[in-house]
Amino acid sequence: MPVFLNPMLLVPFILVPCFNFLISYFLLSSGVIDYQEVTISWMTPTIINGAMVGTDAIAPLYQVFLIICNACIYYPFLRLSSEKNNYQMAFNKLSSQLNVSERFVADSEQRFIKQQQAQNLSSAQLTTVLNTISNARLALYYQPQIDLNSGHVIGFEALLRLHNNDGSVSGPYFLDTLIIHKQTNIIDDWVIKQAARDLTQWRKVGFKPNISINVNPDVLTNTAMVEKICQLFVEFADQVKIEIVESSYLEQQIIVTQNINKLREHNIETVLDDFGTGYSSLSMLTHFPVKHVKLDRQFLLQCQQDAGRILYQQVTELFAKLGFAVVAEGIETPEEEQWVRSLGITTAQGWLYAPAMLRNEVISFTQTRNNANEV
Repeated sequence: MPVFLNPMLLVPFILVPCFNFLISYFLLSSGVIDYQEVTISWMTPTIINGAMVGTDAIAPLYQVFLIICNACIYYPFLRLSSEKNNYQMAFNKLSSQLNVSERFVADSEQRFIKQQQAQNLSSAQLTTVLNTISNARLALYYQPQIDLNSGHVIGFEALLRLHNNDGSVSGPYFLDTLIIHKQTNIIDDWVIKQAARDLTQWRKVGFKPNISINVNPDVLTNTAMVEKICQLFVEFADQVKIEIVESSYLEQQIIVTQNINKLREHNIETVLDDFGTGYSSLSMLTHFPVKHVKLDRQFLLQCQQDAGRILYQQVTELFAKLGFAVVAEGIETPEEEQWVRSLGITTAQGWLYAPAMLRNEVISFTQTRNNANEV
């Protein structure tokens, strides 16, 4: 029965009796262990029956030796099996907390089974990440985007954060591990649902902000997820943008283009985030119907050198000629703000204006800043 439920135990199940037989046959036939003909019940416990069959203390001690050897043979197989079970328990716990549908859980389990053969060595790390997320609390924070001409708040970027049990707040450091194991769908599903809930709460008090939502690039290759996004935000026309980082989509150009156009039909634009940090940006701009780009802070930091300033300037001019809407990310000083403003960029975000904030702080921040810039 254990072998049927867990085929991994088949190897020690066969190996252990063979090991016991060969060693015992050798020791008994060579006379190392003396024994006598006695009748005992099959229910007699090990070691006790050894003492009854043997003529001295060697027989029960030999049984103890076999038990230790058998445990050593089983141990690595049981440990590997335990790691798999720990992963599944952690995944089920997180899925339950985030209210993931049964169908989605089943799909995720199937993906895990297919990948496990190639990822056994990293399963412990994934288990740790899933348990960490389960024991903490996911939250969406919102960083304002500022119109550089008026100084007004014109939108927010939704950023994923983790509230730890010790009261600290962490960024989504765990995403890289989930991406490697292709388990980001569970996070993307939670993010878009939470963003829809936040928009609903704001609408109840008459506040209708524009928000940009970060998702994994694979979302644009998942037609079912794109359909879900369209359905969730059908009541928030022109308020939502989907941000994706640079990725190599060229092999799936047709389906990605279809999904971007599908989002656009529902008044949801796609934004290329963190431009300047990857390898495929220009290819994406020429092959896909994307008209919104965010320039990463790392790209801005290169402006400390003459070559970097020229590159930033030329890229900005290229976007202007192609009709792209540009957001400068990571603005932290007045000098950086003045530089991007001189290039004709009209939207920026960064710590110069405000860090990412909780949902209940968004309305008051917007009112305070916009009122101050009316004066």
